[in-house]
Amino acid sequence: MVRAKLKGLIHMVISAIIEKVKKELQKMWTSETTLPNYVPGGMAGRQVPKNKISIAVFFILILFLAYIFHDAAANTDTVPLPGGGGGGNVELDVGRLDPIDGYSQEYSERTELVDMQEKAIAEITFTLTWEDEAPPAGFQNHPDEFSLNVTTPWGDSDETPMTENDQNTRRGEISLTFQAPGAYPDTGSAGEFVVIIRMGEAGDVWPLGIPSVGFADNGNDWRLSISYTYWKPASSPITD
Repeated sequence: MVRAKLKGLIHMVISAIIEKVKKELQKMWTSETTLPNYVPGGMAGRQVPKNKISIAVFFILILFLAYIFHDAAANTDTVPLPGGGGGGNVELDVGRLDPIDGYSQEYSERTELVDMQEKAIAEITFTLTWEDEAPPAGFQNHPDEFSLNVTTPWGDSDETPMTENDQNTRRGEISLTFQAPGAYPDTGSAGEFVVIIRMGEAGDVWPLGIPSVGFADNGNDWRLSISYTYWKPASSPITD
């Protein structure tokens, strides 16, 4: 986009200069001028038609501007497309997968494979949320706990500690964020993410003030949300 604007600006300047020089040529076509004494080659002091000087200056200007344009275009940064494809620019975009809903039993784990084969990932975030059941009146529901483990296609792996949901809101949330290696598209960042959801203790429901009698809590629902940024071909590709 920057390179396209630069082209347009240079073309506009060249057009304005050409129009100016054309007007000057019309004025000076039949007039003459005396060359200064420092002009070499035996031309000092001679009478020369001004049109010859104007034409020389005109072509010098054109050559100079052409050099500037070529240099500016040659030094415009470009980034190769993912997977070593043809030349062109790329840009970052954001995406979000449909959430994955599931249920886990107490002291169990579940594995989800998240396929990102078609995306050159720059950064990706996995967020696990859950909400404990509301207890009956006069009872208290003790928190449930979950952990999240993720392994990336490029070999990074991380895990959260076991985390309880908030006792008052009954809501829990844990997340992991990964950045792909390198600053530009990397085919190694596209692939399959291995996500492991582990549930620890599912807190039981007890009557307030009477901890000896209650109801067992065997598990809980959860939701896995995935958001990411990725490299894609620029929306306004540049063609030379």
